[in-house]
Amino acid sequence: SPQKIRPRKRSAHYLPAFQERFPNVAITMAELEVGQMMEALRQRPLSVAFTIRSPQFSELNQPVGEDLVFHHVTDTPLVALAAENNELAKSYQSMSLASLMKQELVFIDSIIREDGVLRQILAPYGRPNIRYSVSSLALFYQLLSQNPYFSIGLYSADAQDDLLQIPLRDTIYLEQGLLY
Repeated sequence: SPQKIRPRKRSAHYLPAFQERFPNVAITMAELEVGQMMEALRQRPLSVAFTIRSPQFSELNQPVGEDLVFHHVTDTPLVALAAENNELAKSYQSMSLASLMKQELVFIDSIIREDGVLRQILAPYGRPNIRYSVSSLALFYQLLSQNPYFSIGLYSADAQDDLLQIPLRDTIYLEQGLLY
């Protein structure tokens, strides 16, 4: 889904600290499309949502309306991802998206679906050479870390997943923030 281009285990890192600081706040995590997320916020099953936006891509630039607020937190670039032992990946200081599209790629099913935002982002750079599209996050990390494959995701200074993050020459930033 557009709000989850690449999980970087952030929730596993921040949720315990949040719950310790705010023990009376109940947290329910759900993966929703942006339109579903906005509707859930309007109907109040959700109080707040973490999402990404981008004026470059229509699916990530839906108007939020006057009844919701998008609070910008940070801008984060997309990066190529690969295992630290991937010899080809280690040879790159930076990488073009066109070059990345020619590599054997691994994705999470919900992220790379045909009508999804990641396909919209990648379309101008060629058809992605998808080796595997998997539904399991654990299998995604296993395939990526144990094989000479690549993926794409959001840059993270604290990802703690032992993946190389190769800057993309085709700079694409996504706005991360809270929607409420």
